[in-house]
Amino acid sequence: MFVLPAILLAVLCIVPLARPHWGVVFLCTFYCLEMTLIATAAPFRANFMLANIIWAIVLLLASIVSISRRPDLLKNLTTSGGYLLVALYVLILASLWWTPAYENGSRIVIEYSPSMLLFAICGPLLLRDLDEFRGFLIAFMVIGSLVGLAMMLNPDFNMNSGRLVYMLAGKPVTNALGVGRLGGMLSIAAALQRTDGQPFLLRFLRFAAFFIGCLLALFSGSRGQIIFSGVIVLGFFAVARPIRDVKTFILSVLGLVAAFFIVQFGMSLVSAETTINRWEYKHIARGGEVRLANVLELIAAYFKTPSAWLFGLGFNTFSVITSGEKEPYSHNILVDALCEQGLMGLLLLMGFLWVSTRSCVQLMRYNSAVGPRRATAATLFAFFTFDVIVSMKEGNMFSIDSMLMFGLLASAFVVRAASDDEHQESGPVAHDADTTHADDPAYAEATSA
Repeated sequence: MFVLPAILLAVLCIVPLARPHWGVVFLCTFYCLEMTLIATAAPFRANFMLANIIWAIVLLLASIVSISRRPDLLKNLTTSGGYLLVALYVLILASLWWTPAYENGSRIVIEYSPSMLLFAICGPLLLRDLDEFRGFLIAFMVIGSLVGLAMMLNPDFNMNSGRLVYMLAGKPVTNALGVGRLGGMLSIAAALQRTDGQPFLLRFLRFAAFFIGCLLALFSGSRGQIIFSGVIVLGFFAVARPIRDVKTFILSVLGLVAAFFIVQFGMSLVSAETTINRWEYKHIARGGEVRLANVLELIAAYFKTPSAWLFGLGFNTFSVITSGEKEPYSHNILVDALCEQGLMGLLLLMGFLWVSTRSCVQLMRYNSAVGPRRATAATLFAFFTFDVIVSMKEGNMFSIDSMLMFGLLASAFVVRAASDDEHQESGPVAHDADTTHADDPAYAEATSA
């Protein structure tokens, strides 16, 4: 079963050098592709860092190619959201000086920083505007679906305790959060895209990507990703595809019914493959109790230390104060930002979230006309919202990589759109890159307002 993962890896190593937006596809599918490579190929199993090294080299080369062709893409890193992130992470690194968890904190920084920097720096350098983001979405649905199939149909993978795993040295191994994220993103992208009047192949791709995404999320065993991706699809579906006539309403209802049966089918498969039902109330309640206890414990320690109210207790303090189950972090970035980086850290993080959300809303206004561009803007907004919600129940400040990327992309796209609009109004000779919104009356109305 190494053939398909090998082909996918080859494609993702070569195509981004010619089409940089494919580099973002590599970013968003890597964690699951890495699992598949380790499970099926001895070289990757013998050296866990091999796939990561290849990934980093390809993305760096793709970024160099991208900015060499379009140097103005460097401006994507100089938005207000980017400056807020720089200030936030400078504060986090500085807090290692006073944290009681220097060893644990330093380990997390060293372990997670490379991938976070690839998302936060390379990602924004690989996409220019919404048109390229739509190209990314189509490629993502293709590659993401194939990666999902390479896992679910692979005999080297099996269900263990409600999760899709592979065996390594006789022990089950998985990246449940990575699998759940890919499944959630696939289902969101497929549900929100518009393929009206498009070739049958593209419409079939949407259906296949949604089906595979739902199954992948369910097989991950990650309840949060499953629930939150479903909520995002329901919440953003009408935003991407406004219901303005009877036909659209009927198609929307049929789509939701089909989605329900797909999820039911996936649940039956998961239940048949495991003796542990992670959806039983007692398991869900236990997980919720542990996360709530984590949060309350960290908040209590923060308020007991007035000297830490401004700049925090220090990065990863939670790992040394927790009295319950061994946890490396509280699994809630807002609480982490407040308690470990203080009011300054919380303000910087909230500032980034505010700027990114405002940018997503502006993109929706610029592309308010019903059609593919509106659906694409809604998908970017949905991806960012999905990552923000998920970050409230998992991860730490160095594992919110895709959230940072999508937030920075939204800010960059808004700045780019405003700049293109100014160039059109000033009257120079229009170039292709500057006429992206020229035929969109809704965009012109929104920007003039």
